[in-house]
Amino acid sequence: MVESTTQSGKVWALYLGAESVVNVSWPIFSASIFVILALVLSLYLTFEHLAAYNQPEEQKFLIGLILMVPVYSLESFLSLLDSSVAFNCEAIRDCYEAFALYCFERYLIACLGGEENTIHFLESQTLITSSFPLLEELALFNI
Repeated sequence: MVESTTQSGKVWALYLGAESVVNVSWPIFSASIFVILALVLSLYLTFEHLAAYNQPEEQKFLIGLILMVPVYSLESFLSLLDSSVAFNCEAIRDCYEAFALYCFERYLIACLGGEENTIHFLESQTLITSSFPLLEELALFNI
């Protein structure tokens, strides 16, 4: 086990002087540029929302959604750099994805004017029902 890690280190050292290092570092270099761009743009948008924080019920959930960009980009970049941490990064990403879905749901409720207005809005919607079930329609078409 120890020999294989030192041998892989030697193989990596051999590639450092070789021409193929350009091929290996090109994905990392381009990914790092896009990660930095995503971080700068998402932080700029976050600060813009904080500077004009005049609708806190909506904007606090929007900020939670905007922060999804740096979480995903950093997780993907760390997984690209070291595949052994990919599992841990994926667990963190999945937790933040659940939080982002919660933020999106709360943002929609805030846009509709709160929980009571949302309940009234959903209750006022009419349900369109078919005269016969979907499975009977599929039987008519011999599907």
